[in-house]
Amino acid sequence: MTDKQNIKTSSGYFGRLFGASISTRIAFASVCIVMLIALLIGSVSHIFIRSYIMERSAVAMEHNAAFARQRLEYSLNAIIHDVSSMSGNLILSNALVDSQGRDIYILPFLKGYKMPEGITFALTLCDFQGMPIASGTKDNPPPYKKPEMLKQTLSKGLPYTEITGDPPNPNLLIAYPVFYGATNKPEGIIVMEICLKDIFDRMASTIGGDTRRSIRITSGDALIWTNGAEKEKNSVMIAKMPNLKEPLKGLNLRIELAERHAIPLRNLYVSFIVIGILTLALTIILSRAIAVRLTKRLVDLSEIADRITESGLPDRTVKVEGSDEIGKLASALNRMLEKLKASHDDLERLVGERTSALKERENFLRTIIETEPECVKLLNPDCALLTMNSAGLSMIEADSLEQVKGKSILPLVAPDYVEAFKRHVEDVFHGRHVTLEFEIIGLKGTRRRLDMHAVPLCNSSNEIIALLGITRDITHRKKTEEKLKDYIQEIERFNRLAVGREERMIELKKEINELLQSMGKEEKYKIAEGGKEV
Repeated sequence: MTDKQNIKTSSGYFGRLFGASISTRIAFASVCIVMLIALLIGSVSHIFIRSYIMERSAVAMEHNAAFARQRLEYSLNAIIHDVSSMSGNLILSNALVDSQGRDIYILPFLKGYKMPEGITFALTLCDFQGMPIASGTKDNPPPYKKPEMLKQTLSKGLPYTEITGDPPNPNLLIAYPVFYGATNKPEGIIVMEICLKDIFDRMASTIGGDTRRSIRITSGDALIWTNGAEKEKNSVMIAKMPNLKEPLKGLNLRIELAERHAIPLRNLYVSFIVIGILTLALTIILSRAIAVRLTKRLVDLSEIADRITESGLPDRTVKVEGSDEIGKLASALNRMLEKLKASHDDLERLVGERTSALKERENFLRTIIETEPECVKLLNPDCALLTMNSAGLSMIEADSLEQVKGKSILPLVAPDYVEAFKRHVEDVFHGRHVTLEFEIIGLKGTRRRLDMHAVPLCNSSNEIIALLGITRDITHRKKTEEKLKDYIQEIERFNRLAVGREERMIELKKEINELLQSMGKEEKYKIAEGGKEV
């Protein structure tokens, strides 16, 4: 089945569905109107609620971003302050030159430094070559010989910061020069390595860093940490630059918060869908119930009309209560039934009169046809007999009409006339009037000579439905004509004999006159011109 046929079949099905019942159409229209209103209200509500959610998300994110920035500023600035303070401590500067007393006072000093719980760090004192002297957290600390760091701290006497490691486990390296008091020159380095992931995780936990909120921290253009939540397209994003002290400011740290508002919006969509389905179901039920109630009286009228169609006019009027349009329709139907009943009675009377007149006329015509001495018959195009009067049945020697009705009459036609008979029947069904003399052989063997006059018989639509033929038995007339012909021929023969004898007598008389003249005698016979005797 093609797409066009599918569309046609589908349209035919819906046409029958909505055209079969007014209640169905009322219910469908009600559902469409209610759903259109619900769609309009839902669309407006969706716009306002979505705007409200986005606005609330932006406000909440602004607050969370500010709080995260403050938390990060506090943590990192506090660490910078501690490392800066330690670099100027006399204990560290003395430890650079006093190798014998290091284990006594420098190790307890380094090990006494504490970070907030859960933050991993390493604190190491190095000499001017970056080699570790003592560590408060590691037994075998690595050397710190990075040229950039040594140049920044020992040559320039400036602090050095760097982010090492790859996401999601970055480390922050902070190195401060340690100045020796006697020379006031940097003779060593205090190095602190901090696991930034611990700091960032603590920060994220304070602002609800779940999978609904994407948190990203970058250093310049490089991503150094993320909480693992994906950033949505077109999501609300807030970016904050923490106000860090030197030398952390050079790291260009940036906090990016992106609120994943798809979940609340998805919940909103689900709520709208559920409410829409419930509204649709309730609307269908109520609309159908109201429509059925409104159309019940119309159904009653339809049933009464069906009974009128099946059994004719009812004996009682239509009883449908109400003064509304349906009640008025019932009253109008009752008035129509009264007038229709009166018209029906008049029509029955007229039909009875016309039927009686038609019967009389039919009997009159039947009597004429049955008493007609000539054959009256009807034939179809196949020459089958439709009807025939008594005179015709006698001609073909049939005992009754049933004996020959519906049968072809061609077997009764003498063989020499069959083709001519067929042609004349065809001419009649082409609208012509024909006349034909032919012979038949009756059912009992009698041969007759017939003369048929045939015309087309038409119905009320002027369509030819049969051949109407009037046939006369001319057998006796033909025999009489043949006898008369024989008589005429005999008379003519006798006349010719008589005329010949008279002409011979005239010739003899002429010869006698000639002989008398030759003898000099007077002519005996007087013969006029033309050969007649005077």
